[in-house]
Amino acid sequence: MPKPKNIVVAVTGASGAVYSLRLIEVLLATGHDVHLSISPAGAQVIHEEMDLRVDLDDFQPADLMLENIAAASDSKIRMLQASAGIGTADSNVLTENAHKKKK
Repeated sequence: MPKPKNIVVAVTGASGAVYSLRLIEVLLATGHDVHLSISPAGAQVIHEEMDLRVDLDDFQPADLMLENIAAASDSKIRMLQASAGIGTADSNVLTENAHKKKK
């Protein structure tokens, strides 16, 4: 396996929040260190596109990942997550990676 890299991901006001969250999920699952920067406009887009609230003053990475699609608040989130594979049984890489680290 290649040596893990430090990777910076910046989420701006551009559309496509679901893809940035999937990218972060895959990078973490493959062992890379991810340094995340979210602009206020990026937080707004995440909220508008995925109905997720990101508190930029008290950021919690778990706020970006819904591990259970059934717990999503509306069909828009479920559709977006399914289209990008975030938090589905098929991807679930963050959950699997977290379990490995706990052992």
